[in-house]
Amino acid sequence: MSQSWSNIVRLPTLALCLATLLAGCGSDGFVAPKIEVGTVSLTSTTSGRHIDVDGYTLLVDGRALASFGSNDGAILTQVPSKTYVVSLTGVAPNCRLVAGDTGRVQVRARATTILGFQFVCVAIERIAFVSTRDGPPQIYVMQIDGSGQSRLTFDTRSNKDPTWSPDGNRIAFASADSTTSRIIIANIDRSGITTLSASDAKDFYPAWSPDGLQIAFSSERTGNSELFIMNIDGSNARQITDSPDLDLRPAWSIDGTRLVFDAAPTESFQLFNIWTVNVDGSDRTQLTVQPNVRLNPQVSPDGTRIVFQSTVFGSDVFVMNADGSGISRLTDDPADDKDPFWSADGTRIVFSSDRSGTFQIYSMDAEGNDVVRLTHNNGADFDPVWSR
Repeated sequence: MSQSWSNIVRLPTLALCLATLLAGCGSDGFVAPKIEVGTVSLTSTTSGRHIDVDGYTLLVDGRALASFGSNDGAILTQVPSKTYVVSLTGVAPNCRLVAGDTGRVQVRARATTILGFQFVCVAIERIAFVSTRDGPPQIYVMQIDGSGQSRLTFDTRSNKDPTWSPDGNRIAFASADSTTSRIIIANIDRSGITTLSASDAKDFYPAWSPDGLQIAFSSERTGNSELFIMNIDGSNARQITDSPDLDLRPAWSIDGTRLVFDAAPTESFQLFNIWTVNVDGSDRTQLTVQPNVRLNPQVSPDGTRIVFQSTVFGSDVFVMNADGSGISRLTDDPADDKDPFWSADGTRIVFSSDRSGTFQIYSMDAEGNDVVRLTHNNGADFDPVWSR
């Protein structure tokens, strides 16, 4: 992008007059000399895990000049030649500036001054979720205590089913209109999006593999809902399940060798149960056999337990051992509790509930206690996922 420094920075009165290249500043016939100007090239590069969502703001002589992303750049033209005081604001607490030109910067006439900023960010856990607060469902991100809520996607399509990349810098999600549903990856710093699936059929429920190299998803491209796996660039999409059942909502085992998912006969949506299968499609195994809706399974970070949603007593959150044994109920509320997901360390579970009248995001400990409400909005908030 290109901006005019003199149009944004509050320069001294004489400099402003000179920057407009007027013949004179007053009515006394004074003729101002031609101002000398240069160009400033601004760049920012950010590395590490969980890079800044909102980017940074450049301050020149204490005034905000330009906002830019974590990996971004700008060319500033017609900059009056002088010395400026340059600083930054809006740097996320988990990020730090490791190299860059702050303090006094000299812009020279007829030359390009390089302002390069390098940041390193450390891992910080966040929660992505879906909200209808501004219209169609869109992806949002917040801190694990509910603070710092920020919108990630901006379009007219319905964006749902977010899943974090293992490094916390990208989110894959399903983007749908009335006829199609495609898997899309968005950079968390909003620097770009990539469409992975362009099938005319519907692709949905993406799940990022533990090694960060693949995405499992459900698709109707064969005429029935089956599980597929593709590379994160959208290549090598391969079918994993081939069943008369509806196979939905895959989640990866911790070692990346199996998928856990829910499935039901096409003639009875009330018979959803939880299954598991090898990533090569072999050894399809049913974990739950009760005639109730049991869906949205998520494997705990240590691989020993699976949390899921069930309608045995209304819609509540349950947990079981990884082999399907030891089922126990975590929530017991007249409202609908759904979309459970483990925290990075497995000590808490985030979920959505309409116990306040609309669906909002809550968290609780792994035993179902210490329930904390995280969002408070007029729209619906749901599909929470905790970064690793």
